[in-house]
Amino acid sequence: MSTWFYSVAPIGLEYATVYFIPEIFFALALVRVIATASIELSKDVEHKMVAVSCWRAACEGLAFVAFLYFVQLQGTIPSGTAFYGYLYVSKGLTGAKLAVSLTSFFVMHSSGNYIREHTRHVLEYPMVLVLAVLLLLVLVSTTNLLLLFLVLAGFSLNMYILVVFDVPDAASREASLKYFYLSTLSTGFILFGTLIIYVILGDASYRYIAFCADGTFLSLAQRSTIERAVIFIVIGFLFKLSAFPGHLWAVEVYEGSPMPVMAFFILPVKIAVFITFLRLLNTAFYDFSSVLAPILGVAAIGSLAWGAFAALQSRQTIRFLGYASINQMGFLILGLGTNTDLGLRAALFYLTVYAVMTGGFLLVLLNLRKASGAYFLALSDFRGI
Repeated sequence: MSTWFYSVAPIGLEYATVYFIPEIFFALALVRVIATASIELSKDVEHKMVAVSCWRAACEGLAFVAFLYFVQLQGTIPSGTAFYGYLYVSKGLTGAKLAVSLTSFFVMHSSGNYIREHTRHVLEYPMVLVLAVLLLLVLVSTTNLLLLFLVLAGFSLNMYILVVFDVPDAASREASLKYFYLSTLSTGFILFGTLIIYVILGDASYRYIAFCADGTFLSLAQRSTIERAVIFIVIGFLFKLSAFPGHLWAVEVYEGSPMPVMAFFILPVKIAVFITFLRLLNTAFYDFSSVLAPILGVAAIGSLAWGAFAALQSRQTIRFLGYASINQMGFLILGLGTNTDLGLRAALFYLTVYAVMTGGFLLVLLNLRKASGAYFLALSDFRGI
């Protein structure tokens, strides 16, 4: 079990707040965005101008938070739980939150053209996106299944709104409904497994689950029931990661979402959810590796095969990106399935490469336009560039 993610040493409550200063500042940035909208609307400023002001405030907040995480990484960060064991602090997680904040800044900054070109609900767009990023940062630090479920539920509500921003478009409405139904189903799997574990153990913290998992304090029937609960939670996360067999929603949702929202799904969301899943497997569910190995193996192979062969048939840029994202999840899950520190490091290295590679392609995609102003939605549009 890697100490990169796990330590039983708690951090005193009086010191814990220091390591969550970036999240506190980001919450204040959200307040600033809302206050900017309220003040300028009271002056009868045009909605489009107010939306641009809110977008700039959100970009500044994300840039400042990323800078705070970078500064924290230059010093010594202890590993341990904080805030009564509900959140976790470590240098590795601070690096993960830096990645989430940087990719979120990239998405927010790339949303400028979307805000200027659209008229429907552009004022709410930066507010909802900032709140979603704040929940992602909390999600990365969670160390209790009950808090994990609450954060996932709150984050999903924000994503329902972001997906359906282009509501006059039939594809956007279909994408929102598909994401709503399947995300609710996957969250229900996670909640069901969490409740079973909580009823049996009386606690849903990662540390206590790992402590009881060796079987010393559990009967054979209790351990068998907890194993089934763990399987439910892992299947729920496979849906969240759009990995096989929970991949069916991804391509249509990406295609029906606004372009910046699609980029948000592919970059910050994938990074945050994968890090959360990795921590869950490496801490709370570490002793269930023999049960989870076949599931992760099937998920990895299925994601690799489906993503690769389906992408070969795709002629649309967004669908190609969706299938490629499914394929990349297969490579990442391969590292987790080894249940070794080397496999974990390989998965993290691949995640870094995935973020840089995908971010580079999205940078090109979000800025290239045809003479008519339309995005390059077909792969054939890239010929001759």
